[in-house]
Amino acid sequence: MDIAIVYYSYSGNTHRAAKVVEEVLKSQNNAVRRLRIEAPSESNNFFVQALRGLAKKKTEINPIETDLSGYDLIIFATPVWAGKMVPAMRKFLEKAGALGGKKAIVFVTYGSGFGKEHCLRSLEAAIEKKGANCLGRFSLSQHKVNDRALIEDLLKKNMCL
Repeated sequence: MDIAIVYYSYSGNTHRAAKVVEEVLKSQNNAVRRLRIEAPSESNNFFVQALRGLAKKKTEINPIETDLSGYDLIIFATPVWAGKMVPAMRKFLEKAGALGGKKAIVFVTYGSGFGKEHCLRSLEAAIEKKGANCLGRFSLSQHKVNDRALIEDLLKKNMCL
């Protein structure tokens, strides 16, 4: 199966989780490509980041592959900022082509856990609005982003992989 992992990571937690997801999926003989969304002008101030998340703002992102039609499964991952997905993920989804009929999985990483369910629901709704079929979703505490056994279990339970 050809799989894309599309993610944004500010602190590195979502990046570490995406790498573990990639390792697990590759160990099951899948072709996996990680696509990291980068925002060149993202604020370094936590409160500004939280306010931008809360206000559902978008930000400019560096050029990235947005035609995901060649993948069988697309995994979207974002940190939770004030209960919302990050502005860079919003911008990516705006730029991405239609996802008609694509299978998708969403996951979030979080520190406090505040708003993680809301963030998951809004990310799932955003990709379904683009035509994808969300197979499953999960969340990972910042303290569990390197836990391969947990991630493998979450993938098996939630995504039928």
